[in-house]
Amino acid sequence: MVRLPESDLRCSLLTLKEYTYEYLTAANLLSTQAYVDSGILAPSGPAYKALIFYNQTQISEPAVQKLHEFASAGLPILFVGGLPTNAIGTNGTSSSISEAFTSLVATYPQVQVLSDSDALLAHLQTLDMKPRAFLTDSSQEIYTQWRSYISDSLEAVLIFNKGLDKTISFEFTGVNNSVPYVLDAWTGKRTPLVTYNVTEAGISTSLDLKANQTTILAFQKSSRRPTHVVSSKQISAFSTNNNTGIDAIAAESGVVTLSDGRVISVAATPFPSMTIGNWSLQVLSYHPSSNTSSTKNEVTTLDIGNLDALKPWTEIPGLQQVSGVGIYNSSFIFSWSPSGIAAYIDFGPVLNTIRVWVNNKRLPPIDISDPRTEISSHLGQGLNTICVEVSSTLFNAVKARSNETTTAYVSVELTNAAFYEDNDYMPFGLLGPVVLTPMTRVALSV
Repeated sequence: MVRLPESDLRCSLLTLKEYTYEYLTAANLLSTQAYVDSGILAPSGPAYKALIFYNQTQISEPAVQKLHEFASAGLPILFVGGLPTNAIGTNGTSSSISEAFTSLVATYPQVQVLSDSDALLAHLQTLDMKPRAFLTDSSQEIYTQWRSYISDSLEAVLIFNKGLDKTISFEFTGVNNSVPYVLDAWTGKRTPLVTYNVTEAGISTSLDLKANQTTILAFQKSSRRPTHVVSSKQISAFSTNNNTGIDAIAAESGVVTLSDGRVISVAATPFPSMTIGNWSLQVLSYHPSSNTSSTKNEVTTLDIGNLDALKPWTEIPGLQQVSGVGIYNSSFIFSWSPSGIAAYIDFGPVLNTIRVWVNNKRLPPIDISDPRTEISSHLGQGLNTICVEVSSTLFNAVKARSNETTTAYVSVELTNAAFYEDNDYMPFGLLGPVVLTPMTRVALSV
């Protein structure tokens, strides 16, 4: 993807959060890559569908001439807040600029002057210019960023949920001849997206996103789209079997409809969830060296012992002012054979990071925005052990020592007094409850 730098001439889609946009300069407009084909600007690069000027007051004569070329090739050009009136450079005047823009607006119907950014959004809809990641409910606090990788025939979109936990419905346009994948930024794995529908515009699907969670979808061009799920009832999740087959994971019996028209009944045995308790805790406390002339830290091991319940460190005696790494250990009985079962573990709120070992085997990285993962392949029937490592920032340890910690020989209490006074000690740790939920796994014939 060609990236164009920002400078004096700003052409943006403002803060229209569903659209991907960039800032251009006058030099960008005059570059060899700036040409329009079939109404698309820079079709071999970022492929802009519109050029928007926001309260732009100055422009050069060559840039205006270039806009005439773009408009004659069908590019929509929109001016929010009025037309530029002042010339930049020596080969143009304000009157010549005014005449050129009058001609531009009068000649090409897709060149429009709009009153404000609200009018801009409405006008883009009249042009049927949907965002590539289109939300069916635009009130959601969802932000997207699209990237095109021409040489790999790949499109990718980063999705960020700034709002509350939600199930969000999307329609991704321009990916009709593509296979969708989920890119896991925590593990580096690429797995097929299992549930989606093919529309005239592209692909539609729904995503469950927790607050402050991100996800990445990729669309790989392909001449053949594999059989996938278009709808389901009473199915908790799907997973891919060696990236080819599909497993339905259910807590109760349900129905799956596939893209080839088949409707498959899924028989599931209900299993009780279990809350893992009897946690013991050891904390590696990071703090300054007892040698005041040393800049090295020291680590003290604090054996807290067995906990009556999982709770933040601020509620555990001796840990209220501690920063470091908490090591939680427990064990539990798994009464069933892991074969044919998908066991999911939910760790509840985690502050701030997490690493997990089940039966001394480390799990893949876990998204702290949604600290939930499958552990079926790590389980055995009978007694199982679990170790959870949670680390904190250094805030609590520094706050507790703000009057004796210095930066450039100046006390932190003086340089950042308000910050440490206004913010209370942070509730680090594994907050739980930690719940293990077994479900039935059924392989679908696709």
